[in-house]
Amino acid sequence: MSDYKNLPIERENIDNFIDTFVHENNLKLRSSVSRDEGKIKRVTIGRIGIDDCIVDLHLINTGTTTVNWKVGQNQQLGKTLADFLLNTTNLERLRSVNFSLKGITEDNILPIIDEMSQCLDDNQNNEFIIEKKSNEIQQTFKIKSSQHDDLISITHYKKNNKLLIQGKTLFTYRRVIYLFSELLDLKGLQSVLSCTEEDTASIVRKEVAEDYLKEKLPNSYEQLPLSIQIFMCAGCCVKLASPTL
Repeated sequence: MSDYKNLPIERENIDNFIDTFVHENNLKLRSSVSRDEGKIKRVTIGRIGIDDCIVDLHLINTGTTTVNWKVGQNQQLGKTLADFLLNTTNLERLRSVNFSLKGITEDNILPIIDEMSQCLDDNQNNEFIIEKKSNEIQQTFKIKSSQHDDLISITHYKKNNKLLIQGKTLFTYRRVIYLFSELLDLKGLQSVLSCTEEDTASIVRKEVAEDYLKEKLPNSYEQLPLSIQIFMCAGCCVKLASPTL
């Protein structure tokens, strides 16, 4: 199970991933139940003529997921599902990011924080827990997903209008960047999609979105102007991260 520990699976899309696996393999979803006070999601899958497989998804309190397929009789099918879920991930998301954006004023950041504080989940509970600390130099917002447990820290420096973003590029990061996208120019948009500052080469979300677009538009994507590619990439990132938005 070591290869399936602490995976950055998009938790908000786990049900969609499982439905896709079931459909593509002509299977039937027997059940999907929450166990151990919501810490484990147990999925049972099968079809006529084979034993059911049971896979436990351990929802770790860092926002990552551990997949245990060594449960039940049909472990071969369970491992196939585990591999499928593994292939939906980008392991670069496990790397903590620490980068800054320039030219962000207090008037830019506060409406975004306010909007996140009003976000509700499917049960009409607050989607994010926000802790704020402020002094005359800076203000820091620690934002945690109440459902997925991942955490990011946003620090705004008042005097030089610099914004520092720290954390892993999981659910909360993707939601923050979605809200920021309307404020940023092309260069800033590239930064948040790649989770890097200027002159840094590491790429995370942008690479995933580009692969998706190239698959869907094999004959035209690379022929588009760069500015159009960037905006399409941004929209794709938002769609993959939050398809219900």
